Amino acid sequence: MATALFLACALFPVVAIAETPTTAPATNPAADVSLIAAWLTGSDTAADTFGRPFGDAAWLTKAKDAILYTDVVGVTVPQCLRAVPYDFLKPRMDLLHGGHKLGPAVVITRSTPGRPKEAGGGDPTAARQARPGERCYYIEVGIGNMAWWWMKIALYEVDGRTKAEFLWSMMS
Repeated sequence: MATALFLACALFPVVAIAETPTTAPATNPAADVSLIAAWLTGSDTAADTFGRPFGDAAWLTKAKDAILYTDVVGVTVPQCLRAVPYDFLKPRMDLLHGGHKLGPAVVITRSTPGRPKEAGGGDPTAARQARPGERCYYIEVGIGNMAWWWMKIALYEVDGRTKAEFLWSMMS
């Protein structure tokens, strides 16, 4: 009896450790969106995460009145962007679509893995589906008649570092 009790006590910590659920790394949407905004504005650190710099970062950083809308609270906005509510952003986007020369507008919103095509476009047949545990974001950057970008990205952790992968992207 004492041997059985001793054996049960000795095995209990192993059983308790084996049954402890493993959880994915804590996600922080504000940090994710801050990283995306930094990448869009030319941060070298963020470019490492994305594997390449954003092609039109100079247009955003040199613009007089570049604005940013996001549905995430607590984002650290780069100095060259001004955070605005959606009601302010929507008319700017409409004017930019119409070819007016205004400051650039950036939209970064959370997305779901199951939505292959958002408002801007993209080819869902060429899109990679997000894997479980990846955090998805939709990005739209309007730079007037100079360029228009639509992207959907997935962020995930590898060895404690955030990495990004493009699910799809389009430029006009």
